[in-house]
Amino acid sequence: MKRILLSILVLVVVGLIVLGIRHGLKMQARKKREAAYQTALRSYRLFYGPWTVAAYLPAVAILFLSRHRKPQATSTLIDPLAAGQK
Repeated sequence: MKRILLSILVLVVVGLIVLGIRHGLKMQARKKREAAYQTALRSYRLFYGPWTVAAYLPAVAILFLSRHRKPQATSTLIDPLAAGQK
């Protein structure tokens, strides 16, 4: 009986240690991503100025996505720009 309780206790402790290590690694990765983001944002602000960064980043994202998306099959939906011009 004591062996079973001891092995259950060991499993619980090992599980908690693993969860703690996993959480620590996630937090470290999150801090690294945030530092990289802040560095990029700082360099954009130095180059473009503080107010144009908010307009620049979405424009770059749209340009990047339009260049790197896979072509999709033709859609049956109506293009709102073409419909508005008619």
